[in-house]
Amino acid sequence: MSAQMTKRERVLAAVGGREVDRVPVSFWVHNFARENSAEDLADETARFVQAYDWDFVKVQSRASYFTEGWGNQYTRSTSPTVGPILTGHACATVAELGRLKPLSLDHPVLLEQQQALRLVRAQLGPDVPIIWTIFCPLTIAAALLPGGAEAIHAAMDAEPAALLSGLEAIASTYAALSRRYLDLGADGIFYASKWVGPRMLTRDEHARFARPFDLKILEPIKGAPFNVLHLCGEEIFFADFRDYPAAAVNWALGNGNPSLAQARGLTDRALLGGVSAKPEFAELTPEQVAGQVRSALAADDGRHLLIGPGCSVNPGSPPANYRAAVDAVRGASPAA
Repeated sequence: MSAQMTKRERVLAAVGGREVDRVPVSFWVHNFARENSAEDLADETARFVQAYDWDFVKVQSRASYFTEGWGNQYTRSTSPTVGPILTGHACATVAELGRLKPLSLDHPVLLEQQQALRLVRAQLGPDVPIIWTIFCPLTIAAALLPGGAEAIHAAMDAEPAALLSGLEAIASTYAALSRRYLDLGADGIFYASKWVGPRMLTRDEHARFARPFDLKILEPIKGAPFNVLHLCGEEIFFADFRDYPAAAVNWALGNGNPSLAQARGLTDRALLGGVSAKPEFAELTPEQVAGQVRSALAADDGRHLLIGPGCSVNPGSPPANYRAAVDAVRGASPAA
């Protein structure tokens, strides 16, 4: 076993498939009441990281920021466990989506996120790796339209040119913002897509409406040390993403998805996961969380592995469950 490492050394060694002193661990969860300003988001992020001594941090910005710049309207939350409420869509039709223009990085909504990153880095210091979330353009486009995913599916057949134009504007915006995040001190992007399996689209549809825009964002930042590809959903086309430029891949176990052992044969990327996400996480006992962690460690050789949830966990989850995951990684039994 290696001598004791710093958090940065540990995470980058795990991502690179090198020996580690122990496997890195982190969790991520929304506190919806603390996501409405750069200062609150940074303070809540630092509090959560410091409370459980996470090895890295995936910052949980409010998901609505991805669409606010184009005009989606929300009633922001004042409750830690209840998300913002959508009150108006930016685009009434796919034709309007097709007329979107890329946002300036100086747009107030995007400046707020940039300031949050500066504050998070200042509070956590240089040793904690930070990854900042970017949603795939299809997810953002669906949120901009009444009808959501159904409207996107209809547009793939009836209005593909307008849909592709809108996706191009979205991808251009978040490609530029991803590069800016790295310039401001992020170690990578947590690139999240739920358009990754047959429940959302066919492989042909993915090749036309998802993959080109994913790569428009990911290719320019492929040199970042800690980009994470999050494949969200069930029955995912896991092996189809083996050439996506990312250092690690994160996904939920079960529901037709590969196990950790199976995934090791499908990708040469580091594996991030092993623990149930929402809604199951909050219902687990600390002993069950520790058992999941130990099973993940046993399924791998301890290299090229990071422990975390398969997606975000429930707001208000028991603190004992977080501590059980940390203790299990460090070889201790969960507290009674």
